[in-house]
Amino acid sequence: MPSSSDVLPGAAQARFTAAEGQLYPLALVDPDEYEQVTRVVGLLAAELRTEAPDIATVLGLREELVARVPMIGGFPRETIADAASAIRCRELQAARSATRWADRLEAARSTGEEWVDEEPDAQAAWAGSYRSTAVHVPTGTRLIGAIEAGSAGAPPTYTIEIIVAETDEAAGQSSGYPDRDSWLAALRRLRAEISSRRL
Repeated sequence: MPSSSDVLPGAAQARFTAAEGQLYPLALVDPDEYEQVTRVVGLLAAELRTEAPDIATVLGLREELVARVPMIGGFPRETIADAASAIRCRELQAARSATRWADRLEAARSTGEEWVDEEPDAQAAWAGSYRSTAVHVPTGTRLIGAIEAGSAGAPPTYTIEIIVAETDEAAGQSSGYPDRDSWLAALRRLRAEISSRRL
C-alpha cells in the first residue's frame, strides 16, 4: 500500500487534467504565448524535482508555486502551477510504480515463481487501450499484449510484442492478430515457448 504522502487525491487529479486540457490547445491559438507558458511550466517542474520528494509535498506547495508564476498574457497562473505539478506527480507515480514492480520481481525470484503479470492501467483501459505485460522471471523477457479500440467503426487491433531482457529490443514478434481469440491463443503459445526457452 502506498503511504498517504504518495496518494494523489481525485480532486487534485481532476484539477491537473483540467489544467493540461487548457494548456495544450493554446499551441494552436497563440504559439508564442504557448511557448512562454510551457517554458515556465518546465522551470516550475524542475524546481519541484528538487523541492518535492513526494506527492503530498507537491500539493502543499501549490499556493507558493502559484505566487512564483509570472503573468503571461491572460493565462491563469493557477493553471500553469497545476500543469507543472501534474508533471512532477506523474514522475513520482512512475518512480513508485517502478519500485513496486522491481520489488514484485525480486519477491518472485526469491519464491521461485516463473512469471509475474503486471496489472493493466485502468485509466488507459477507459480510454480504449489495454496493455498487459508478463515477465518471465528467470530470463527477464517481457511478453506484452495490447488491444487498441478502433475509431470510426474500425475493429480493435490486437498486438503482441516480445522484449528480450539482454538487448531490451523487440524479438520480432508483433501484431497481426485478427481477433481476440487468436490473440489470446498466441499469448498462451508464446508464453509456453518462452518457458521452454525456445525463444
